[in-house]
Amino acid sequence: MSLRGYVSYDGGKNWKALTVRHGKVVVRNPSVGKGISFRAEVTDTKGDKATLSIYDAYRGM
Repeated sequence: MSLRGYVSYDGGKNWKALTVRHGKVVVRNPSVGKGISFRAEVTDTKGDKATLSIYDAYRGM
């Protein structure tokens, strides 16, 4: 099984790959009033894939 993570600071127009370690990622918080979006892609041992995107997960304060 594999897990890939991505982050976007522009509402999902552009995605940047994240390093996933032990199921966790580290991101920088968005600027004040700006949002952050996340995308995860998982692939199982049979090659089946699933993608989950969360847009504007939270905003910078």
